[in-house]
Amino acid sequence: MGWGNGHRNSGIYRLQNYEQALAHFHAVKPIRGRDVECRPLGHRDRPHFSIKLNDNFEVECCDYNAKPSVTFRPNGEVWIRPPWISPSSCAFIEEVLGIRSSQVDYKIRVGLAAGTFVVPKEEGLVIKRDPERGNNYHPISVKPNVVHHIKRGVANNVRSQYADVFSYAHGYFKLGATMPSHDEQRELFGVKTIVNEHGDGTKYEYERLNTPSWQYSNPEDVDAFVAMMRSDDPMDQYKAIVTLRIQIGTWRNPNHTYKEVLQVIDRMVLSKHKQEVFKEVEVPAGVVRKDIYSWAFD
Repeated sequence: MGWGNGHRNSGIYRLQNYEQALAHFHAVKPIRGRDVECRPLGHRDRPHFSIKLNDNFEVECCDYNAKPSVTFRPNGEVWIRPPWISPSSCAFIEEVLGIRSSQVDYKIRVGLAAGTFVVPKEEGLVIKRDPERGNNYHPISVKPNVVHHIKRGVANNVRSQYADVFSYAHGYFKLGATMPSHDEQRELFGVKTIVNEHGDGTKYEYERLNTPSWQYSNPEDVDAFVAMMRSDDPMDQYKAIVTLRIQIGTWRNPNHTYKEVLQVIDRMVLSKHKQEVFKEVEVPAGVVRKDIYSWAFD
């Protein structure tokens, strides 16, 4: 991938096992003048990559926010659990362990001798070297990887239950889909004041449109949207469509937004009925396939 020691110049040492990780921890001197001890994992001027020893004598390799992404355990196991999903997390895993890592479909994957495995966001992935299999890393805890297939007949029946919602969206764009100006949006939704802080602790305020924030994987959000679209008040229907356009962020191109809005409504409807619309299909261990309907479950 495009992130490596040469590109990031992190100075991170590749750690082969727990013993080497523990030795590296003891060999590195803490950075002076810090209230909380910080031992850099790589170059000393990059303390956001750090190494720790926890109460269970596990060696934690931390990325950016001082939370462990890779943990070496005394029994030889290595626990991979990045605090967030990003290319930098993949680069960190590669640098520390020397294994391939990539981000696909908002999931982190690692390449091992037995195949490619997804790192579950919550529980992570535990791997261990196997002397009988070339001393390569092999997974210990593997969560079955599944993809979702759509039941097209059921999906079409579900869509038909929301024909009035799709019809209003079609009609809205057919009539021109004029987007209200910024001042009109403020009048339509109102504004809310957000209080935040700068890095030095000083506070500042700014205003934001008081629009609903909907996620199509959240049934309650879908219910709220459908309720507005089926309201007897035409203004509620109008506000629902405008809210989607604002959230999508492509409202400056009416033709593009038309397709985007209909796609989002379709996903909202299918996601609300995901238990009946989709079926899980398990993928063989070591094989990762693209789940094109993962948006309904993440």
